[in-house]
Amino acid sequence: PDNVYRELFLTESAEYLKLMSQCLVTLEEKPSDSSSLNEVFRCIHTIKGMSATMGFDKISQLSHSTENLLDELRNKKIKVTSKIIDRLFACLDMLEGLIEEVRLEQPSKIDIMPYLSDLKRFLSPEGIEEIFPEPGFEALEFSEPEQQKFKEMSEEGANILQIKITLDADCVMKQARAIMV
Repeated sequence: PDNVYRELFLTESAEYLKLMSQCLVTLEEKPSDSSSLNEVFRCIHTIKGMSATMGFDKISQLSHSTENLLDELRNKKIKVTSKIIDRLFACLDMLEGLIEEVRLEQPSKIDIMPYLSDLKRFLSPEGIEEIFPEPGFEALEFSEPEQQKFKEMSEEGANILQIKITLDADCVMKQARAIMV
C-alpha cells in the first residue's frame, strides 16, 4: 500500500508543479493576476498536506514556507515582485529535486535551509538580526579550562587560531551565509 501512495504522490506532485510553473509564468507577466496566485497557493497547500502525510519532511517544510509567502501575497501584505517570482521558481526547482529523490528512493542530499531562510527574508527582514545578534566581546572570551587546553595543544605543536567573521552589511541572505560559516 505504501508504494501505491508513493506513486500517487509522485504523479500528483508532478502535475501540481507543472501547473504552478505555468501560473508563475502568468504572474511574471501580470503580477496582479490573483487567480494565478490563488492557484499556486492551492497547489503548494496540497503538496504540503500530501508530503506531511507521507512523512517527506523537507518537502513539507519547504511547501509550508512557500505557502506562508504566497499567503502574504494573496492578502496583499506584500507585493508580487520579480525577485519574489524568481524565488518562487527557485523553490519549484528545489521541490522538483526533492520529489526526484523520493522517486529514486534516495536519502535526501538537498539542503533546504538557505531556501527557507531566503523565503523568511521576504516576510520579515528584521528577523535575521534577531536570530544572529551582533556578538559582544564577551562572546570572544575563553574560560580557564579552554585556555589551558589551548596552551596544552599549542605545546604539542597545534596551531591555535581565533577567527572573527563579519558579514558585510549589504550581504544578501545573511542568515544562510552565517549558517554556512
